[in-house]
Amino acid sequence: MEKKERRQITTSLKLQIIQTVDENPNMKRIDIARMMNIPSSTLNTILAKRTTLESACNDGNSSTRKRIRSGNFAELEEVLLKWFKQVRTSNIPVDGTVVRSKAAELAHMMGINDFKASNGWINRFRERHGLVYRSVRGEPAGVNMYTVDTWKDRLQVLLNDYRPDDVFNADKMGLFYRILPNKTLTFKGENCSGGKLSKERLTVLLCCNESGTEMLKPLVIGKAKNPRCFKNVRTFPCTYHANSNSWMTMAIFESFLRMLDTKMRSMKRKILLFIDQCPAHPADTSYLSHVKVVFFPSNCTSHLQPLDQGIIRCVKQCYRKRIVYDRLASLEAPKKISVLDAMNFLNSAWNSIDASTVINCFNKSGFCRKLSDSAVVEDTDESVIISKEWQQIAGTNVTFSDYVDCDSSLFAFHQSSLKEILEQHQADANQEDNDDDDDDDVKEQEALPIPTLTAALEAMDTVRRYVCSFNVDENVVNQLSRIDTVICEFGKKT
Repeated sequence: MEKKERRQITTSLKLQIIQTVDENPNMKRIDIARMMNIPSSTLNTILAKRTTLESACNDGNSSTRKRIRSGNFAELEEVLLKWFKQVRTSNIPVDGTVVRSKAAELAHMMGINDFKASNGWINRFRERHGLVYRSVRGEPAGVNMYTVDTWKDRLQVLLNDYRPDDVFNADKMGLFYRILPNKTLTFKGENCSGGKLSKERLTVLLCCNESGTEMLKPLVIGKAKNPRCFKNVRTFPCTYHANSNSWMTMAIFESFLRMLDTKMRSMKRKILLFIDQCPAHPADTSYLSHVKVVFFPSNCTSHLQPLDQGIIRCVKQCYRKRIVYDRLASLEAPKKISVLDAMNFLNSAWNSIDASTVINCFNKSGFCRKLSDSAVVEDTDESVIISKEWQQIAGTNVTFSDYVDCDSSLFAFHQSSLKEILEQHQADANQEDNDDDDDDDVKEQEALPIPTLTAALEAMDTVRRYVCSFNVDENVVNQLSRIDTVICEFGKKT
């Protein structure tokens, strides 16, 4: 009997199979297997290894490979690959000689004595990760591809095939999340290069669409993997990631892109996503099927990026106001703001941004065909902060505007050297073994106990009495009633 030849499936085809399953949630797996001409057992194996396959593609493994193997020096290659992806994104020319030199340098730093950066190793390394020695975007770093005006002309062509609901912008901001008004002058102008003040800061990724109808869940990056304040919490207002410097990294941004792509694939939507050029953003996004990524010209984002035209500042205004009110309400027994508090404040601030503000910011950036000079973003009313109360907590030398802008110079990412990438990798690996926050502020970060049903209902009664003492919209009262109902439903399960 003739032996049946075993079929080898490439990583690219495996990812296509996973995509087919996602796009057909009501289709039986046996039917999908028949359609893809593979056994059901093979389909189940591919789906079981989904995370590994997607991660390997993320890390640059060639999609034409049939098996995913790591080399004998996996950790060295992992760190070297991070360095390679960063310099490639920055359009720094790299060839095999440079990579071999950096590999040898890295082996010395890691104390690996039996590593040889030979031609054979470099060829296998390239094949494993699908590396190509070329400039990705074709322009030297720091050189504008277009003037602002010519970009806006090109922009209209890009927008032709997409509705405003399907055009998105994502941008990062640094945030001193627990700074109080009286510390404004101390922190103002700090950029936190080299990871300084990493315990005082968060990096936040915000993303919304052109019509202002879709404000994606904020992504927050902190220092601690599992802050103590997260204990007993199962539902979070923001997506949370961590690294030792609280910076955006390429791995985190790629996870955001994959999440967005999966979401759009499940909704059968194809969207356009505009982002700036920075080392934390991957140059190659061809693995995305439902998100088309477009990079702004370098050095022009202050004019072209919608979130930079006022949306981010509005978010910070709302966030800082919430801190001021929180401080005024607890002058006698002030508490330090936790990462969870900050995430709740951020989510509230982000969702308070009006669609009209978002539309105006996109208009100002040239996204709207009916752009007019009257499309100006109005600042949130800062007079709400009463002068007497403000002076009580901030003093006389600081304005609320100073307070809002105190972290405007804060870096959200960092162009790291090979040594810094290795140190970051080792610090993150050590953090994997430590579940708890190593923050010095233990008291402020301790977990709160889960309230009883009685305590939750009493708290809701207090909130309702306070809110209803004002003339409020009927929808607000209805929302309170819905929260009441949800609390009671949870009470039945306990």
